[in-house]
Amino acid sequence: MSLCLLLPSLAPPINLCARDNPNDDGGKINLTWTLSSDDEELDGYRIYRKTETDTGFIELAFRGKGVNSYLDEEAQDGILYYYKITAIKGDEVAESELSNPVKSSPQWFDTSRINVVIFAGLFIF
Repeated sequence: MSLCLLLPSLAPPINLCARDNPNDDGGKINLTWTLSSDDEELDGYRIYRKTETDTGFIELAFRGKGVNSYLDEEAQDGILYYYKITAIKGDEVAESELSNPVKSSPQWFDTSRINVVIFAGLFIF
């Protein structure tokens, strides 16, 4: 007679969202996700990226438990990227679903500085 025990599997991070970083000169993509429900037990999270033409993912970074965001500052403008996050606990790994496709691009107008522009315009005129 053999006895088989199923150990609970590690919960992956969910709701991975990739967005072009706003109000910058390009080259940056902001990632956010919902932490794994096993976050307290994790070693951390690995962040991966690939382009639509890449055959595999490259590892970008490792973040500790409790961290649910990452700024990819090495993206090239105009290239379509996909991301995934893995929760890590020892040898166990739980992979997120792929992010939405995203491209980085420079913004010609920094909306975070609109108050400065309005004030300067009022002062000059």
